[in-house]
Amino acid sequence: MNRIEALTFALGFVALVFVGTTVGRVEGAAKEAPDELVIHSDAWGAKKHVDVKFTHKVHATDYKVECTGCHHVYENGKNIWRQGADVQKCQSCHTNTMTGKELSAASEKEKKLSLFKAFHDSCRGCHSKEKKGPVKCTECHAKKS
Repeated sequence: MNRIEALTFALGFVALVFVGTTVGRVEGAAKEAPDELVIHSDAWGAKKHVDVKFTHKVHATDYKVECTGCHHVYENGKNIWRQGADVQKCQSCHTNTMTGKELSAASEKEKKLSLFKAFHDSCRGCHSKEKKGPVKCTECHAKKS
């Protein structure tokens, strides 16, 4: 191999390594999500039940749930959130903490901003629709011992 071929090969190798190491870092590239996470909010203070453990990897990989099924940022009535974008806690937008009878008498705007509904409609709604997964309170929230 002569000098020009060796230089060409070396430059090609460096370019290949550069591209391979930067692909995952470009703007909007998917960020690594935890395999399992705990859905928690301090919005209600002391609770009777433990927080829900959510198997993110199982839902995304095995069940093929689209990211935008749970993650969203709405502008003009359209979800503009894209995979790889920052994920906000639900309570950053869903600020209404009404539950039960109080929530059933709430306005449509209050219901839309309900943290309780955001959690429960998303999870239970999908589980009911798919006829898979827990839908009863204690199937997700074990009682504290």
